[in-house]
Amino acid sequence: MDGIMWRIIVTLGVIFLIGSSVVMAAPLEIAYDDGNRIFTTNLQPQQRGGVLFQPAGSTYPFQVLWVRVWFSTPGTFTAHLLTETHLSNPDGVEQVIPFSFQATQTATWDTIDFQDYNVMLSEDFMYAGQWTSTVPQIWGDGYGSGHFWRDNGVGWFVYSAMDPLIRATIETNAGVQIELPPLSSVEDFRLINVYPNPWNSEAKVTIQINTPQHIRFDLWNVCGQRVTTLWEGTMPIGTHSVFINGSDLSSGSYFIAAFGAGNRNSNIRCMLIK
Repeated sequence: MDGIMWRIIVTLGVIFLIGSSVVMAAPLEIAYDDGNRIFTTNLQPQQRGGVLFQPAGSTYPFQVLWVRVWFSTPGTFTAHLLTETHLSNPDGVEQVIPFSFQATQTATWDTIDFQDYNVMLSEDFMYAGQWTSTVPQIWGDGYGSGHFWRDNGVGWFVYSAMDPLIRATIETNAGVQIELPPLSSVEDFRLINVYPNPWNSEAKVTIQINTPQHIRFDLWNVCGQRVTTLWEGTMPIGTHSVFINGSDLSSGSYFIAAFGAGNRNSNIRCMLIK
């Protein structure tokens, strides 16, 4: 259905009905600087430098909304967003195609907007800029938390003499609330899990059925919009394994919702990373 392949495997089992509305968190700005403008980065053309952001585990997964930078000189550079970062080797997987950004010399923050890219992450990430011949510099606070990394032409190393004024704003699950229909107290079915989660090709969704009934599986995005109906049919009592192939889906967070008799439902969240 809609290019998304499903297949069903049935075994025996029992279930408890659950359901919920999913409440999302508000945007969170991550900063390692104290806001004081003391030193500048002094990076050279073709070097890359940026901040490794390590959100608290309770915020995963999240969407990168924007990055704010306080430049001390104007110029242009290429913006990068890297993941799979590690302190020994932060150069990782590009989550956004690098694009040119014009830095302004103003007494305020410049905002680099990533919202149109719909970047959903479940790991640390690095925002980095590649300097051009115009060499826009960035203010730093003169302390250093070890989160600033600079390319020395060979690899990456920690530049801990300061924390540049680079701040990232993230939002867990896009900051929306998804309200599904009210639940019945009848214990007749429940979605158990999605495995693996996150997944990048095929995932298995497990549902338990206690009362034979007609079940419809819908896929929802984190903005509360139904993407498609994935599968629909009658299910007998038992534990059912539903396999989904996400080749036609974009990376990001989704909700799988199973609707039964009387519009009762159970839903579960998953993340697709390609």
